[in-house]
Amino acid sequence: MISTHFIHYLTYCFDYFLNTFNIILVTLFGLGSWCIVNGLWVELPELVEALPEGWNLPTYLSLIIQVSTLIES
Repeated sequence: MISTHFIHYLTYCFDYFLNTFNIILVTLFGLGSWCIVNGLWVELPELVEALPEGWNLPTYLSLIIQVSTLIES
């Protein structure tokens, strides 16, 4: 017969695993958007030369990122 303590222990282990798994998934999701934003800043000198916005583009990017941070909060 399985004791109730063992069942509670298995439930605790399963909940801990799901919590850890969710934390890893959320971290990977956040890392993806962070990499995209940093990729834009790395490519900015090339984009400034090629796009008609020129050096106004960094201003637009800064404004968009700041507004999205405000909306997110």
